[in-house]
Amino acid sequence: QKQSNLAQNLEINLASHKAEYEEELTKFKTKIKETKRQYEKHVKELQKALENHLDISAKNTLSKKEKGSQDDASFRNRLLELKQKHEEVIKELEKRKETKIKQLNESFKQKQETIKRLIEQEQEKYDKELRMKEELHQEELEEIEEKVQFDKFEYEQKTKAIHESLEKRIAVRKKHLERAIKDNDKRSIKLHKKDIVAFEREAKRDLKILQKEFELINEKNASYKKTVQDEFRLKRYELQKHFEEIIEEKRFALELEQSLLDNTLKQANLEYRKLVLKEQENYFELNSKILEKQETANMQRHIALEQELFNQDREKVKFNYEQKI
Repeated sequence: QKQSNLAQNLEINLASHKAEYEEELTKFKTKIKETKRQYEKHVKELQKALENHLDISAKNTLSKKEKGSQDDASFRNRLLELKQKHEEVIKELEKRKETKIKQLNESFKQKQETIKRLIEQEQEKYDKELRMKEELHQEELEEIEEKVQFDKFEYEQKTKAIHESLEKRIAVRKKHLERAIKDNDKRSIKLHKKDIVAFEREAKRDLKILQKEFELINEKNASYKKTVQDEFRLKRYELQKHFEEIIEEKRFALELEQSLLDNTLKQANLEYRKLVLKEQENYFELNSKILEKQETANMQRHIALEQELFNQDREKVKFNYEQKI
């Protein structure tokens, strides 16, 4: 009987423990199921959070890339605008230089033409004065020559008159001499011969005096002619010297203007090169700053994109880690 009760009690205890076990097992399974549900829910939340983060990161990455493209386009436009502005400034400087050079050349050309006209006027004035002096000198020479010819003619006439007078007087005396010879008048013969000799001596003396006077007149005429010629040569020399001095002065003025033009053109070209160099330095400086800003922006964008990739990898690792937990 005791064994039967013991067995019955044992069965009851076993049934009780089995029921408790089954109850606990049911609770455990329910708890595991709930835990699994909560885990799956948590994983879904993590997955959704990861997807949201990756989506946001992808959008940020796309936004940064788009902004980078816009920035690159903006930098290219700024560089292009800067280059165009630089080229316009260079063209304007070149235009200003060419305008100034043109004005300088035109001004010099006007001065050159003015000086050339003055030289031509001086040449005409010199030619006119020289021609007048030559004509006047020629008239003086002709007057001198006329006087020389007149003096010569007068000398020849006086000489002729002396010879004719001598011939007449001798002819008269010879007639008287012939009559005296016929009359054998020795005293008259001697007297007439003496008169003939006296006439010849007197004529010879008069001719000699006349010749000396003529020579003196010729010398005086020659001296006067030489004086006139010397004075003409002196006047011509002075006129030519004065003309050459004026021409030299005008040519010097022209050379001076040419020298001033050359120096001014050199200064204009130098000033142009200085302005171009300054503009180029300014252009290169601004260009370098833009390129530097572009490089900085590209570097910052590259770092930001790398940071986004890092954040994405970090969130994936975090998800995998929390998923395993």
